[in-house]
Amino acid sequence: MGRWGITGGRTRGSGWALGLVFALWGSGSIALAEPTQPDPYSAATIAAADHRGVTLKIVTLDTQVLGEPTVLHAREFERLTGAELEITRVPFSELYQQTLLGLRQHKYDVLFFGSMWVADLAQYLQALPPRMLGSPEYQDVLPHYQRVASWDDVPYMVPIDGDRNYLQ
Repeated sequence: MGRWGITGGRTRGSGWALGLVFALWGSGSIALAEPTQPDPYSAATIAAADHRGVTLKIVTLDTQVLGEPTVLHAREFERLTGAELEITRVPFSELYQQTLLGLRQHKYDVLFFGSMWVADLAQYLQALPPRMLGSPEYQDVLPHYQRVASWDDVPYMVPIDGDRNYLQ
C-alpha cells in the first residue's frame, strides 16, 4: 500500500500511468474538513472527518490489479468517514469513453484513468489543490511523474502507477 492509501499496480503491456483525479473538488459538492493533525492524508485525519450523507461516484478499471484495490480502499474510506462510495468498474476498452462521457455528464467524482488522456480531459477537471501539492505525500512523487500527471504545467492527477516512459 502506498502512502496515499492506494495500492497501484502494473497493467501488463499497457505502458500507461494511472492517476487518481478528484474531478469535482472545486465544484463545492465535496467539502474537506480542515485537518486536525499535521498530515492531512493520514488515516487518523480522514477518520476524524464526518462525511455521512456524502456519496462519491468512482470509475475505475475492471481488473484485479486496480479494480479490486479500489473497492477495498473504498470500503475502508466508507468505514472511516461514513461517506458512501459507488464504484463503476469498466474494461480498459471502454475506460476512455466512460471517463469522457462521465465527465461531460457530471457522473463521476473520482476517476482512475491513463495519463495519456489528461489533455483530452483537462477541460473537465479541477487542478489539484495547493494543500495536496505541498503535502509530503505529493512531494514524494518523482518530478517526472508529477509532469506526466499535468497538462500545461497544471497538475490534475495523483499518479499511482508509474509504468509509463517518456522521452523528455
